[in-house]
Amino acid sequence: MQPDALKIVLLNKALELFREQGFQNVTYQQIASASDCGLDEAYVRFPRKELFVVALYHRFCEDLNAFASEAPHGTASTRFQYLNRRLLQTLEPHRGLLQNLLPLMLDSSTRVGVLGAHSNTIRSGVQAIYRLLALGAEDAPQADELDQIVQLMYFSHLGLIFLFLQDHRTDPEFMENNIQLAGDLIDLGRKLLPRRATWLSTQAFRVMGLPSADRLRNGMERLMTGFLHPAHDPVHYSIAENILRNLFRFRRLQSGSDQCAKTPCDQCLALHIERIHQAVQAGVPITAVLPAFPAKSPNLGKVTGPLPDLGEELALRFLQDRCDEIREIYPPGMRIVICSDGRVFSDVVGVEDNTVTAYRAELTRMIAELQTTSISMFDLDDLHTDLSHQQMRSWLMEQYGEPTEVLERRTATVPQHQQLFNGIHRFMTDDLSVRMSGESRTQLRKIAKELAFEVIRRSNAWSRLVADVFPDALRFSIHPQSVHSDKIGIMLGETEDPWLTPWHGVVLLEISRYVLTHRAVAEQRGAELIFRDGRPSHFQLSPK
Repeated sequence: MQPDALKIVLLNKALELFREQGFQNVTYQQIASASDCGLDEAYVRFPRKELFVVALYHRFCEDLNAFASEAPHGTASTRFQYLNRRLLQTLEPHRGLLQNLLPLMLDSSTRVGVLGAHSNTIRSGVQAIYRLLALGAEDAPQADELDQIVQLMYFSHLGLIFLFLQDHRTDPEFMENNIQLAGDLIDLGRKLLPRRATWLSTQAFRVMGLPSADRLRNGMERLMTGFLHPAHDPVHYSIAENILRNLFRFRRLQSGSDQCAKTPCDQCLALHIERIHQAVQAGVPITAVLPAFPAKSPNLGKVTGPLPDLGEELALRFLQDRCDEIREIYPPGMRIVICSDGRVFSDVVGVEDNTVTAYRAELTRMIAELQTTSISMFDLDDLHTDLSHQQMRSWLMEQYGEPTEVLERRTATVPQHQQLFNGIHRFMTDDLSVRMSGESRTQLRKIAKELAFEVIRRSNAWSRLVADVFPDALRFSIHPQSVHSDKIGIMLGETEDPWLTPWHGVVLLEISRYVLTHRAVAEQRGAELIFRDGRPSHFQLSPK
């Protein structure tokens, strides 16, 4: 299935009109006209106006995934409070629209009903997020109490959103009070509703004139099972877990990863398994997206030249092998969409747009020639053929970009974002040393810092756009990730440097194995540059 460019244009225009005029006041004709398409074309992509709002729910869920992976260490209550502060900040720009939609959101028979059948996937995803929070807490519940704390968190989450949409104050004190109160109630609930009631807790309930703990807990579980929580199929869930653990064998992890690197825990699985589970339940191929394969580095001390070589070929074969392995576990298999991001930041990294075009064309030819049938390509060119390349980038940042200062604050406070920045900064400094050889190392690092933030800012914007185009897809990354990240870092070749990729290095054949390294390193070791079809392919060490 190819990405639908018009669908993403329609979505952004519809949400813009809803915010300006209110959901009920916007007609389908207005949305189609603002998107420069016919009414029939719009209806094919969004058969009901409410589906634009469901797409907005998916955006919120994506944000929650990212926030949960960044939650600081602490109790379940403090982690819950952190997540919901971040969530309400995300909802703030859409408060007017959501307040306007509230009657429909509370009607489970509508497409936008948050407790209706059409929102099953989103509810499952949100509950998986709270599962991650609970498992990662310093007071993590025992296995037989986990569902209980997840239910408490989810109920509290719904209540906070409802209060947020009812609040018309301009100061944040009311909602901060509510967030803290919700945290206190979660702590209280954990103490009052243990899985195994003790004689003391039973007597305490009786003295206070409260229903028994068992009655309260069982009632809550029936409510969750019968209304809030979609049916759980253990067979399909087991298949999904098997698939995910298979993929985790090839995780690219940040330094400092603990035992989870060897044996992924339930927390590692939490943010990803539901996406696979939904596909398995539906009996459809699993979709994974990989923002990668932008263009070769302009630094010829790293690469063989501007076009794909054996490094890209081996990476494509590796990705196809993963899809083939999954097909043996699950016959519908998995498809990987390479979301090529070269057009997104080519001007920042010093690569000409025509070089990006040539790289993409050669990579597409390579995919066809290798018959890697589970792999397809998607980039900015597929969305806006009528715009110049610079206009495409401007549109992306207007629709999906965040202020640089927000990114800088997050990088300063979240360890995994600091590691990401350090890796990109190192790459940028190395490349600038070739492009700006007359500058001092200190000046190069200063310039590289600004460029690294811009690369990450654009990469994040691209990730948000990709999430809109592929809302149910598994998220891969070529960057090393923390063990409990919302993205799965994936290795594309054997290398001692976990940040190295085929477009930042060359393949070196060492007797019987291929490794990724920098061109300068291969040449220093006396390796011979091998050509195929008249083009540089890889380096090879001669046996001694």
